[in-house]
Amino acid sequence: MIKTNERRTGKYILPRAVYNMTVWMIRDYERMLDNEEFYKGKIEAIEAACATVPSEYMIGVWNNITQYAAFPNDAHRVTYARYKSRFIHKVATSVGFYPQSATPEH
Repeated sequence: MIKTNERRTGKYILPRAVYNMTVWMIRDYERMLDNEEFYKGKIEAIEAACATVPSEYMIGVWNNITQYAAFPNDAHRVTYARYKSRFIHKVATSVGFYPQSATPEH
């Protein structure tokens, strides 16, 4: 069990502040589309990260992030959580919230 003062480690674990900034940016995606020229880099980062997640999992990951929905029952919860973590990590590194040098080889 991880103590509250210990940092989790793993390939796709982000600092809490970076994770939260990235999730709120993804949740703001629909609004950013209204001013596409201003948010072009962020929109492209989100769309590029979407392309890295298999299509059968992307809808469940997207709804979990943007609508607080539970993951669908067509695959195990851990499978969806794994793709969600990779998706958020990809967005965070693409927009510069987290350094590229800290990204895993995958």
